[in-house]
Parts: sequence; C-alpha cells; structure tokens
Amino acid sequence: MAVMMYSLSPELESDLRRELNALDTKHATATSGYYATLHDGLKHLSSSFSDSGNPAWEDAVAYCRAVIENPQDTPYRAQSEWTRSSSKVYKELSARFGPDIINAARQGTEILKTHFHGNLLNIAHVNKKANTQEHIHALELGSVFQQPHTSVLAASCYELTIFCCAVVQSAWLSPEKAVKSSLITNASICDDYHAFTRQDRAVRLKMVALALGAAHQLGGPAINMLVDGTTLQAEGTGIGTTIESALAWRAVGGGATGYSAHLWATGSLEEGLVAPEVMMATHDLLDWRSDAAAGNHENGVSAMLGLGCEDAFDNYLEGMLRRARFHPTSGAYAIGGTIFLHFISSRYGAYRYLQDEDITWSRRDRCLQLLQDIIKEADFQVEPRLPPRNFEEGKIYRKLAKTCIDYSACADFRQHAQLGLSWFLALLKTGQVRVFDVFYQGNRTIDAAVGWV
Repeated sequence: MAVMMYSLSPELESDLRRELNALDTKHATATSGYYATLHDGLKHLSSSFSDSGNPAWEDAVAYCRAVIENPQDTPYRAQSEWTRSSSKVYKELSARFGPDIINAARQGTEILKTHFHGNLLNIAHVNKKANTQEHIHALELGSVFQQPHTSVLAASCYELTIFCCAVVQSAWLSPEKAVKSSLITNASICDDYHAFTRQDRAVRLKMVALALGAAHQLGGPAINMLVDGTTLQAEGTGIGTTIESALAWRAVGGGATGYSAHLWATGSLEEGLVAPEVMMATHDLLDWRSDAAAGNHENGVSAMLGLGCEDAFDNYLEGMLRRARFHPTSGAYAIGGTIFLHFISSRYGAYRYLQDEDITWSRRDRCLQLLQDIIKEADFQVEPRLPPRNFEEGKIYRKLAKTCIDYSACADFRQHAQLGLSWFLALLKTGQVRVFDVFYQGNRTIDAAVGWV
C-alpha cells in the first residue's frame, strides 16, 4: 500500500515540475548517461507517494527535500529522525568519538590563536574562495554538471565527485558504479557549502536530484550512504580522546562514511572504516593551514594539538599511514584520490605551498616506509613523482578525469590513484609534506584573507 511521503512545498513542487519538463524536452526520453539518473531523482523528489515499503528510502527522500529547501550544516540536521536510516559504518564510527575530541579541536584552535598573537591570518594559507574564483572559469565540467552559468556549487560537486570520491569507490566498484555512487555525495556537499551557495537553488535542486537518482538506481547501501549526509555535525556517543577518536570524528564530519569496503564489497566492518578515516585524515593534513587561518576547529590535526600532542602534524600523518596499512587497498585509494583532488582542483590549491628545496624531517624514513608498504600491498607502483606546481600544470589531469564521467563505462580511475600516490611519495621523500604544517616556519605569505571554509 502506498504511504504518504514528506510533504512537498508548492514552490518545490513547481520547481521540480519545471525541471522535469525541461529535461524531457532537451533529452527526449532522458535514458542516456547521467541524465537518466537526474530524471529519476527529479521524479522521486516530485512524487507524493511511495510504494517502496522501505522506510530508509522515505527518509532519504525527506532528507533530500530538506536540503533543497533549507540547506544547513548544523547539529539540528544531525539529530533529525532520518539518522535512523544511516549506515552501519556511520553508527560504528559515531560510537568511537564524542564531545571530548571535538572540544579538544576547539582547544587546539585556541592554542594556535595564542601562538600567532591573536591573529590567525598570520598563518600562511590558501584562501579557498579567492583560489576558486580565480580558476573556476577554466574548469571544463563533464556531463550533467554543466550549467548555463558559472556555478560554484556545481563545480564543487563535480571536483569532489570525479577527482576524489569516484577514485576511492573504484577500489571495489566498476567505473560506472564508482561515478554513480559518488554522485550521492552531492546532497551533503549542498549542506556543507550552504553558507556560500544558498542562493544557487536551481543548481542545488539538480545536484540533490542526481544524488537521489543515483541512490535509487544503485539501491541497498547507496540509500544508507545518502542518509549519512545528514550527520555532518554529529557529536558522537563515545568518550575517547585519542588519535583513533579524531579519525572517527573527521570521517563522519567530512561526509566520508559511504566510501567503505564493507558497504560495497566483502570487507569486514573494521576494514570498512579505513577508507573513510584515511580520506579525511589526508584531507585534514593538506587543509590544516586554511582551516587554522579561518579559525575552523573541524580538523583532526587541531584535535591532536588540543590534546597536548607534541608534533601534532607529524603524529597525525604517521597515525593516518598506520591506519591505512590495516587495509592497504582502502588506504591506497583513499590517499591517492584525496591527494589527486588537492593538487588539481580549483578549490584547494595545495601546489601553492610547495617550495624548491628539500626539507629535512625526523619521521621521513618511517613514514616513507609505511607508504611504500601500503602502495606495494595494494598492487600499485612505488614511483615518486612531483605533483603539479600550479593550476595550469594540472590541466592534463583534469582532462583525464573529465573523460571518466563523460565515458565512465571505460574509465580507468586506477591511474588517478597511482598519480596521487606518486605525488604523495614525492612529498614524503623530499620533505615537502612539512610545508602543510602550521608550525613550519619556511612558508612565505600566500593569501591575506580567508573565505569558503
């Protein structure tokens, strides 16, 4: 028997009807490529009834409608009734951290403020808003991400989906399914980036429809993965104040719970936690300067600092590598995809921190050996290679990535993971990884302001 779904506002119902009509006119039956996925999502968002008999699906639809109508990244969202349909991965991770580790990260930010004499902008950092605005017009968006105007939201969803998330998912899914499952991330991105994309409602509607359509077409764990997007500000139920607590917290807060060998393949639950934790830890290491300069406490390295950990950056780096070693396939794809994203995207601009000289650091040999072991055990090649030094040098890799959504059936994401791993190897070998540590003194001033944390 059909059951009543989360009610549609008249405005949303009208918007959905208009988008469906436009899509049908432009793409006829809308059966080719990801336009079929978009069509599927729009159809289910606009439906007043569900005969699925699946409460998780109804929660997914309700969550997606809420994101379109009122995007937010708040504890209120994380406490919604939809979390009952979250994944096993989220539920396990949320039991491994709690308010204590989040408060430690806030304390870490206060320590940084004191160290930099009350002015966090003294930290050499990349202004993600300025970096995006400088380069977004040079991006060539693939497939359904193309919009009639330059959209930061569409570009952000595209970069995260194709440059990183699909790379990780390809560890256990076919290329086509890897892309499709990564589209699900669009919903949480719309919540996460609401502060600077709220006005882009038309694009948000399409991005969320893609997420819902992908979840419907894939079914099973894809629906739970979608609902996990509501938990970005979850406070957890655990009591730990360890690096393990920080890794779990950031995997949830970064919306990475769906990138799991346990959800999509045959890995144990413990193995399935590795990719989410390693993805976000790698991200936090490269993004610490920008987060710190903005006073944003949501970073695992800041949590380590707040716990009184000496050499917080190096400890978090080594801890991430040891966690990756637990399940090398998950670890390798998670590191490779995240590094690939940070060095070629318009948002992060990791290349702007790089210097010309090698840097001596005490943990070089130990961390290098860990990464080499991960790479070998995941059947990749140990081939250090310098990453792009500017946005233009990343063009060839962005073109390579674009073909993976335009022609996903024959995509080869493994080469993207290999590139990311090779770049990270070079960073460790030359010591250039140290430039991402807030306390490293060799960085020149990069940007004067902050934006779009």
